[in-house]
Amino acid sequence: MELFIESNFKAVDGAIYTLDIETTSLFEMEDGSYQCFDSSRPPAYYAGRDKIAIPYIWMFGVNDNVYYGRDFRQLSRVFELIKSNKMNYVFVHNLSFEFQFLRDLLEGKDIERMICLAVRHPIAFTVPEYNIQFRCTYKLTNMTLAKAAETYTDLRKLEGDLDYNKIRTPRTAMTAQELSYCEYDILTLHKIVAYFKKKYKRLAWIPYTATGEIRKEYRNRTTFSHRLWIADHTPSDYIYLLCVKAFQGGMTHGNALFVNRILKDILSYDIASSYPYVMLTGKYPMGNFRRVDPARANKLNRDGWAVLYHVRFKGVKAAKLNKYILNSKIMHGTGIYSDNGRLVKANQIEMILTDVDFDIITKSAYHIKEIEYIECYAAVKGYLPESLRKYIIELYHKKTTLRGVPGKEEDYMNSKRSINGLFGCTVTNILKAGCTYANDEWKAPELSMEYIHEKLEGVRDGKSNCFLYPWGVWITAYARARLWACISELDDIVVYYDTDSIKCVDDPRVKAVVAAENEKVYAALKECAEDLNVPVETFSPKQPSGKTCTIGIWDYEETYNEFITLGAKRYAYKDNTGTHVTVSGVNKKTGYMALNDDLSNFTDGLVFDYSTAGKLTSVYNDDQKHPVIRDYQGRVWKSNQKYGVALMPTEYNIGVDPAFNAYLEEVQLMEGKWIC
Repeated sequence: MELFIESNFKAVDGAIYTLDIETTSLFEMEDGSYQCFDSSRPPAYYAGRDKIAIPYIWMFGVNDNVYYGRDFRQLSRVFELIKSNKMNYVFVHNLSFEFQFLRDLLEGKDIERMICLAVRHPIAFTVPEYNIQFRCTYKLTNMTLAKAAETYTDLRKLEGDLDYNKIRTPRTAMTAQELSYCEYDILTLHKIVAYFKKKYKRLAWIPYTATGEIRKEYRNRTTFSHRLWIADHTPSDYIYLLCVKAFQGGMTHGNALFVNRILKDILSYDIASSYPYVMLTGKYPMGNFRRVDPARANKLNRDGWAVLYHVRFKGVKAAKLNKYILNSKIMHGTGIYSDNGRLVKANQIEMILTDVDFDIITKSAYHIKEIEYIECYAAVKGYLPESLRKYIIELYHKKTTLRGVPGKEEDYMNSKRSINGLFGCTVTNILKAGCTYANDEWKAPELSMEYIHEKLEGVRDGKSNCFLYPWGVWITAYARARLWACISELDDIVVYYDTDSIKCVDDPRVKAVVAAENEKVYAALKECAEDLNVPVETFSPKQPSGKTCTIGIWDYEETYNEFITLGAKRYAYKDNTGTHVTVSGVNKKTGYMALNDDLSNFTDGLVFDYSTAGKLTSVYNDDQKHPVIRDYQGRVWKSNQKYGVALMPTEYNIGVDPAFNAYLEEVQLMEGKWIC
């Protein structure tokens, strides 16, 4: 790595250009000085105090040659030097972070072709003045730089050589070890991009995101006529909006009968590749939706017709201890009584549902006095395209048979990533991809009918899409139906469930229900095999260890010695390997330490401190103060950075809503009987 000197800098047309910066986050203290984060001070101390960030070194790669500079504004000259008649590409790992600092250099310049899914989270953008497109490799890999290097290269990122708890400025002297750490960030990033360049031949052809890569891989397996068919069957604006309203993700919840109780010998079962399985065996909307009479909608064969229901339920009451309806999916309602975000009962609710969800709600999950049908739309169902299902089979086979095989790590990771990402391709909501950045300001899209029509017309006219959004809506519905089938049968002994898994009390009923559900899986796979004209054994590849892994079956995972949950995405357990914590907002690698090996500490009011929470909060600033800063070596420097992102450690407090606590007390006192 060499210091940037303009006369020695060598631009190379078509090179792999990479960029990384290192920054210091600083926090205003009571004496007006700016210091690094002090973990001995509580979060309340930092509330309302100024938080800024400054870059103190930048690294720029030209293929595997690395240049660095300490003055951030020198980067503008680098961009000028690599300017050519051809578009050049600069790859950054986590562009959301670097872009906030680059805004200082790009202020007043035109920025075009901004691709992002949310404000402040660019995936790619172009600066015409330099003829450069910046791209985010984090969105391409969905991995940290260290993990991506481990997956795609033979080079490893250096770790632990840069102490982020020291104040550094562009005047701070850096050791050879610290500079080497910075250099390897660029070298590993170059190797990652080189991998994708080799795969796609040209930098311009590398997809923007991991989902885009999977989409591109599958597109190469389809015909133009297939893409024409997709364009012709993209839903109308109104039906698309109904599908967005009907879409739900996975089901996650704790049974109120067991919440906040330490339980012994809890069984854990999960479904092998739940989403890929229902993509193979389920039937999906394959025709255009047409409005139908509600009386007819209820008589339509569910195997042959997909139905979207817009309904109003009156006099709703849960039939099970475990609840199905998510409150956030209720459009309007009165008299709603909740179980931590899921519906217990209501006087009236209005919802838009798939036929799968409608049948679960009306036939097993709730007692309903009256159903008012507002409108119904139906479309012909059929299997997903043969090319897609055979691609899933191929990926599942590789994911299973290559696991742990020396020399096949890359193929294994690619197949695992692709099979898990195919669902994401089906459920990408095009309406979310409309954030813009112009005149140095972000702007979220306004969901007007004009905007919606424009976005969907782009899909219909593009002739490049290979997936239909309604497929994704029904995929999650089928997966929820599979999960609910077990939950409803084992209702009083199910402790916790999450998308494709259940935790339940050790009881003879569990094995019987699981066996019955797996028989349904084998029957569905047999039917799928006949349709695809493949042996049914295709769906049951073996791991190198010899274990047979049939896609879609309920599989025993382990028995927890102790288990406790406080609700969705909040549980802890002990097994033979130690204590584990799963809490949304807490790092699994450090969170367990907050319990001191005692699950009784996992309770309302538990605080995961800075070290055990293991999370950073990003504080974006668009008009930072310019204080004088003294670094850890005693050198003084005045900040001139306008834009920045300060990274602040955060605590996490497990709080249980008082209304939920009251509900828990009532359910557990009555052992759940009052619900039924």
